[in-house]
Amino acid sequence: MKISIRMLRIGCLVFSFASAGYMARSTLGEDFYQRAQGPDRDERVRGPDRGEKPLRVTVPPDTNSAIPIKTLPGAVCVLRPAGEATNTRLLHFFADPQGNTRFFVQPRGSSYQIARFIVQCSAGDRVTMQLVEVRASTILTAKFPPPPPLPYPVGEIRPGLSTNEALSLSQNELMERGYPLRPNPEDMIATSFHICHNCSSNFRLRSGVAPLNAFEQRGINTAIGLDEAGINDDRDMLQEMRMVLRAHRVPGMADEDVPSTGQVLRMATTGGAATTPFGSRLGTIAVGKAADLVLIDWDKLAHPYLDPETSVLDTVIQRTKSDGVDLVMVAGEVVYEGGRFTRVDRAAALRVLHDALRHALADDEVERRQLSKALLPHVRRFYAGYFDREAHEPYYRPSSRV
Repeated sequence: MKISIRMLRIGCLVFSFASAGYMARSTLGEDFYQRAQGPDRDERVRGPDRGEKPLRVTVPPDTNSAIPIKTLPGAVCVLRPAGEATNTRLLHFFADPQGNTRFFVQPRGSSYQIARFIVQCSAGDRVTMQLVEVRASTILTAKFPPPPPLPYPVGEIRPGLSTNEALSLSQNELMERGYPLRPNPEDMIATSFHICHNCSSNFRLRSGVAPLNAFEQRGINTAIGLDEAGINDDRDMLQEMRMVLRAHRVPGMADEDVPSTGQVLRMATTGGAATTPFGSRLGTIAVGKAADLVLIDWDKLAHPYLDPETSVLDTVIQRTKSDGVDLVMVAGEVVYEGGRFTRVDRAAALRVLHDALRHALADDEVERRQLSKALLPHVRRFYAGYFDREAHEPYYRPSSRV
């Protein structure tokens, strides 16, 4: 609750908590399941895009169910509702070296309507498209049996790679061990990858600096995220935008070599929306899209003085603080106005949170804290020497000796 209060106060409207990875460990939620339902789908989709036999399954309602797909070995796959535009993608996942992959659906309640999805997979110059029809019910039929068995248990964890292996193994060696390829920037363009840049987190965790300038130059969609707390433990998206603007200002004089305020605003709006399954309905002000708006008090930005030649965009990005946000609207509903939340008593919520956390640590919490401290020396030894300063050429050289 504290996260939501802080983020709404500064006008951050989309909170995305996603888990994706090998074998498509991603969930297609009930909202997107419903988008693929409806009698109008029957008029637009007569069968799979390439004539293959549809995969028809029945899944239990209100349950997260895995749907396995057999496709090309090592394929990159995308999933969309059948009948929607081909650039509408809900999930992006990989197949293993044997061509096995899966996605999850979680429909709300039983329904006689059929949800239809297209799974498009590509490997090299080969492309396959599979129509999947999903029925939510507790009663099976001959036409809609349960999903086929999974090639791997849902909870199976593949043997881990050491840091050195992850960095040094070739693409073919990774595939042989059953891991997806490391995407490179050129592949990201072709397969519509999205990158969420968590600038504060990179600094806090000593993760290095993401090569944002290289991503932007290659046309890769980038977004801005906070990855938990931000640089000041305050989840301030406005400050995060300024940090992204400044952290990538490499030496030189060409403006196009570094992020502009327009790029940063795009990353925080349409860029962020595109990383979510409902990106087509967010990120811009347009008819038919969600009315998500943030109103900022101009006087607080321009006072006591603002050079008349300073653009509105530069002013908003570089001067807006949380106290300058006057109103926040989510899907047409005002949820914050004049320093007050309309649906939550902020003071009362924070009191409840404070009271709930002020008690002494429980025995298991003390044990976990001691365990983490005891493990730290072993973790440091494990990573000792993993970073070769001579072998890892940096993207940026802001502090060259020459």
